[in-house]
Amino acid sequence: MKAEQFNQKEPAGEPVKEPTPLTPEEEKKLEKKKQIERAKRQAQEYIDHNRNLFTTLAGDNTMSFKVGNGFQIDYEKGEISLGYRDWLDNEAGALPSTESFLFGSGHEIGHLRDLMDDPEGLLRNFDRMIRVSKDNYPRALDILQKRAASEGKPLPKWLTEDNPLDDKPNGEKIKGLALFLYKKVHMLYNCLDDINVNKRQGRVIPRFQIDQGKHSPVANEIYRDYLFPAGERGEKTDDSKPFSALSHGKHAQLAYYFLRKRMVPNQDVLVDPGVKVFVDSKVGNKSMFELVDEITRPTLPQEKRQHIASFRHAIIEKIVEPEFWRFLFDDLEKLPFPNKPKKGQDSGEEGDGEGSDSLPSDSDEKSKSDDDKKTESDSEPKNENDDPWKDINEPSPIDREAVKDFIRAKKDAEKKKRKEAYDAERLKRMNPEEKAKYLQRKKDEMFASEYGGKFKDPAFADLVMADYRYIQRQVEGYKKDIAKIWEEILVNLKQELETEWHRYYSKGKLDIGHFVKKYGHLLQDGAIHELPDEVISYAKKGFIEKIKFKPDEIRFRFLIDISGSMIGDNIEAVKALYVAFMESLAEFERGIDKLFKSFKCKKPPIRINTQVIVWGDAKDAKIVKPFKSPESGVDPQRDFLDTVAAFSYVNADSGGTEDAPALQLVMDSFDEQKDSERVEKGELIDVGFELTDGGTQTLQQSRNYLEKLKSMNMIMKALQIVTIEEQKQASNEPDEEESGPRIKDDKPKDRPFDPVEDSEKFQRLWGEDGRQIFSVAELGETVLALFREEIKKIKLKIEKQQ
Repeated sequence: MKAEQFNQKEPAGEPVKEPTPLTPEEEKKLEKKKQIERAKRQAQEYIDHNRNLFTTLAGDNTMSFKVGNGFQIDYEKGEISLGYRDWLDNEAGALPSTESFLFGSGHEIGHLRDLMDDPEGLLRNFDRMIRVSKDNYPRALDILQKRAASEGKPLPKWLTEDNPLDDKPNGEKIKGLALFLYKKVHMLYNCLDDINVNKRQGRVIPRFQIDQGKHSPVANEIYRDYLFPAGERGEKTDDSKPFSALSHGKHAQLAYYFLRKRMVPNQDVLVDPGVKVFVDSKVGNKSMFELVDEITRPTLPQEKRQHIASFRHAIIEKIVEPEFWRFLFDDLEKLPFPNKPKKGQDSGEEGDGEGSDSLPSDSDEKSKSDDDKKTESDSEPKNENDDPWKDINEPSPIDREAVKDFIRAKKDAEKKKRKEAYDAERLKRMNPEEKAKYLQRKKDEMFASEYGGKFKDPAFADLVMADYRYIQRQVEGYKKDIAKIWEEILVNLKQELETEWHRYYSKGKLDIGHFVKKYGHLLQDGAIHELPDEVISYAKKGFIEKIKFKPDEIRFRFLIDISGSMIGDNIEAVKALYVAFMESLAEFERGIDKLFKSFKCKKPPIRINTQVIVWGDAKDAKIVKPFKSPESGVDPQRDFLDTVAAFSYVNADSGGTEDAPALQLVMDSFDEQKDSERVEKGELIDVGFELTDGGTQTLQQSRNYLEKLKSMNMIMKALQIVTIEEQKQASNEPDEEESGPRIKDDKPKDRPFDPVEDSEKFQRLWGEDGRQIFSVAELGETVLALFREEIKKIKLKIEKQQ
């Protein structure tokens, strides 16, 4: 919502010019952009609604998911990005159902799980594939050189030129032909890994199951009609029409046969007779196809290392890869010279959403030359490309660099954990006074290190921190008063959790590992009589994943007046309230975090989020502390630094008292449709809290904004600080406050301060939603009175997930 909707008059000046009409090409681009934005929004809503399903697929309830341009992983943030392309294509009617979005996303998450289980094993296989490709380079080059000589053709230069193995600057280089061989053998392993991850996600989502005597209609349809279509892409075919892989090299036919036949078992796959002989050949009492099916099944944890990638790959290397190389060398003898791979092709890159095991997008067509399109349209069937070396679908984005990044992130996390353990041991040896000083010094050093360079004078960071610490000591008592606001909510949450937890015991999933670890020794002969009548060994993690909290987010927005009229004790009162409020909120969030950690939940499903806006003159209104991202967890140090950084802006150094621009910033950061709906459903509580001396110069515009915000279900409150400085001067009492370094506000007031007029304006604007204070000592009591009725409405509820 923008401010223009509330302007009372049209601005004076030159008449508004008519906008230039868009060209057809610009209109097409604009419509495409809207489609993408809509697809991303709808896909994100689907992910948010089914978050438990996605965290179960990932095997980690601390992971967050967002819709992006393709499948990517941010290990530092614990964030998985899922491509919007499947959803966009589904919107256009290209996919069988929205299930394909979940299937495609679950497939890529399955590759991530494979990586998490055995990163070192995956990296060893990538390195081995590169090494074998280099070893086979001379033989492959000799084949092509002899062909070039016999056919009277020049050997393509790229085959012998150095090419980067990845896109990293100054990275490893390898000969073009060796890189080509590496990509081909990678394709083999990716196809067989695809079988494993498809089975794996079927164990989590039963309707996708493709083993244990079941076969998912969704998986069957996606592979039969879209990924490896027997006819046109999207054309539904029956079992009588086979899928032909004959237009591809025999090396690719081998990989595709294993994957396509496993995913569409009732439809024939046409391959070269030599390939068919190999897949039907016996190894013991099983055919090669049956053996591959066995080694690609996800096994139970009790089978230990059998279900990890390195176990699979070791067997594939021995029984399948030798034949794959034989077919590949034979293809080099007979097929046309291969074309140079395009940048990013078969390397796991997704770019703008391509590269996943999902449907091809429009950009696939755009990437083809006119000659490609012409020859493709003349060929039969039309979906097959004339290039026999071209892969049907790009491999998983889990490539060698992704594995190395994961291992690096894992080592960094382990290093951080060791450092934290060392610091914890140091703290144990300190007395309470030493401990408090040490922790305060660490925080102060972090603030100076991060924010010192952002001030004109780096020494200002030290002064800001000293001022914050000074006020922190002064408001300790007020902080406890304000903390009472949250105690009632926390008590309610504990009671709700305990009630649901006891209900869960009656039907809870037994945590076998915990049970054996805790009571296993009592089950030995002669000791079973010592087993308690009642044991607590249910999976707490499973309990948390099955419930939803309302609200799941509580937002507080501070709108702080820094106009010239706030100079002196008024701005000091605002600083005191800000510090006390933020400190109490931090303790509340830590209390929630501690409570949920007792249920094995790394990231609490209820979030406290704060925003700070300062305002004075219209041009000075700005957000100095934005809301945390939805994916971020509880990070006390990060939150403290951001709180102090925002505190540095709380100084009476602006001119006028115009709060309308600040209210506009609130509106701009409130999604009228989505956030209002969340508030109505009880999922979000959004509170705006203005701190001012009351004399707004934008009364009508501010009233318009305020009415609109309340109509969108926001809670808006205000506190007016009334002539604190004048009262102190009138009493002529000495200042008994603790002395200490302070940031002084010596800028003169921009306008005369009239307490009567300002109080009238405040009452006209805020009415019952506003309160006045005449002394800093009234902060706790006044804030409690202001929010008491709203607190009664905050009843945390627990609902079972669907």
